[in-house]
Amino acid sequence: MKKVLVLIVVSLIAASSAFAAGGKIAFVDTQTVFDKTKLGKKYQGILKEYFDSRKKILDLDADEIQKLRDDYGKQSAVLKP
Repeated sequence: MKKVLVLIVVSLIAASSAFAAGGKIAFVDTQTVFDKTKLGKKYQGILKEYFDSRKKILDLDADEIQKLRDDYGKQSAVLKP
């Protein structure tokens, strides 16, 4: 209980000193930064390339799974349990 009390007192002291120093709070819109900066546009291109390559791999895997499912469906009548 004493530790919690000490923690609360320290937090209040830190908060009051922050507000005494001006207490300004800033907000950064990361999406805007990502869209409008050169570095953000560069990384958008890198992420798009990575996403497209992964999507192609997943699409190929999905096609292969569907083909295997179809083959199994055709052979299931002939196979023994």
